[in-house]
Amino acid sequence: MVADCRRLVDVIAAQDGLTARVGIGEPASSVGGLHDSYQDACDALRLGGRSAGDSPVQLIADLRVHQVLAAVQQSARNRLVDLTTAEPRAQPDFLALRDTITA
Repeated sequence: MVADCRRLVDVIAAQDGLTARVGIGEPASSVGGLHDSYQDACDALRLGGRSAGDSPVQLIADLRVHQVLAAVQQSARNRLVDLTTAEPRAQPDFLALRDTITA
C-alpha cells in the first residue's frame, strides 16, 4: 500500500503539479474501526511532517509514540522530560550526548 500511495503522489505531482501527502491508519473491519483508522491517518499526516523528514507517505504505526505524546498536555510532557533526563543532564558530557541524540 505504501508503494501504491507513493506512486499516486508522484502521479499527482507529474500530472497536476501539486504536492500531495498521504496518511495511512490501521486496517479496519467495522464502521467504528474505519472512523478510528481515519483519525489515525489524520494524525499521521499532522505528526509525520514533524518527525519523518520529506516522505510524502506517513504511517500511524510508525508514529504511535508521537501520537500518544501529542495527546498529553504540555505540562505533563515537560515533567516527563525533566524526570527522564535529569541523570543524563547531570553528566559533564551532556552537551555532546544531546547533540548525538538530536542528530
